[in-house]
Amino acid sequence: MSRRRTNKSALASQDVNPEIDDAVQECVRYILCREGSKLPIKRVDLLKHLSGICQTSSGEINVIVAESNKVLKRVYGYKLVQIDSKGGVQYIVVLADESPSNLSSAIDPTHRRILVAALIHIYMTGGPVKDEDMWKFLDEAGLLQDTDHSGRKLLTHTFTKQLYLSYTKMGEGDTARNVFEWGQRAVEEIPKMFMLKKMAECNGDFSYRRVSPYLGLLVQSPRRMDFLRCVDKMIDSISTIRLRYYSTSFICGGRSTTVTDAPIPLQFIDGASVCTYELHIF
Repeated sequence: MSRRRTNKSALASQDVNPEIDDAVQECVRYILCREGSKLPIKRVDLLKHLSGICQTSSGEINVIVAESNKVLKRVYGYKLVQIDSKGGVQYIVVLADESPSNLSSAIDPTHRRILVAALIHIYMTGGPVKDEDMWKFLDEAGLLQDTDHSGRKLLTHTFTKQLYLSYTKMGEGDTARNVFEWGQRAVEEIPKMFMLKKMAECNGDFSYRRVSPYLGLLVQSPRRMDFLRCVDKMIDSISTIRLRYYSTSFICGGRSTTVTDAPIPLQFIDGASVCTYELHIF
């Protein structure tokens, strides 16, 4: 039996096309060179590059991309993610494991603070944020002055092209508004727990008492203790928030709780139970 397996492995290794191996190596090199820009990689550009260097045909590109992705994960800790695009198939390169380190190392510290604040604001709002509300938030947080139009382009152009943010038009006519949402790169790359921890570090001028009176959050995570510790840090850092805790059954026949004083719900879903934290802003 072992001899048969050895023979099969030998035959499989003989069937490997050395040209495909060369194309995979070149594909990995190309992807790593492009990763630093954080811009999406167009499939057509990748094929054009490989066809010029390795004479790769369009019929081979799927195999090459799949094998390159394996190398990226195994050796470099990256992965390719195919994204939605009207301009054809595109890929972004993100860390194989969720981590804020990719965000932290690739962006100017000042720009990073603005981006993290914008992502937190969108996350805590629980939906799209109108651009005028975003500008007001960043101005009151002391991160971006209302007259800083070049700073605004970071959000409307740079971070949008890098897919950390999505900046789109909603509505028609007089009701049309431009709104910010999390981009596909942020969804893939940035853990929600990182956002909570960053919010816990907020203090002084960056206080949610002033800049986000409609704070709301729904967290779904199996890491209950990490979440609870993070909530404790939030309370330590933001003295204007009073925390009240209760839990209610989420299974059939369970009771429901009616909130009478309109607190802001902060819920943690843990299996069949819902633990609700009410954030009261003063």
